[in-house]
Amino acid sequence: NPPKDCRKLIRPDLSHDICVFGTAECERSIRSSLIFQSKALWEKTIAEHLGPKYFMLISHTLQAIHLAIFVKSSLAFEIKDVKSAHVATGIANVIGNKGGIGVSFRVRDSNF
Repeated sequence: NPPKDCRKLIRPDLSHDICVFGTAECERSIRSSLIFQSKALWEKTIAEHLGPKYFMLISHTLQAIHLAIFVKSSLAFEIKDVKSAHVATGIANVIGNKGGIGVSFRVRDSNF
């Protein structure tokens, strides 16, 4: 489970336009994540810590692997072409106990 106080993980004195959080086995084991992939508790905890100045642009989960991207709310109308995908490379290239997640988006004229 996520910590109740995220200040050790997310410094409150920094203010970035884009914050990316990647975790592995954060809410459940790899085995449990085969069935229950949701990382809603982590996403909620991060959102509460960052506060209303940020919103979650996208999150993507591949079993125990999780990526969540938060962006300053002031940029909300300047973001376009948000996409995400994953590649499972575990057993038979189907099981997501190994693999990767990718996310892309555009802010003004910059591609990420």
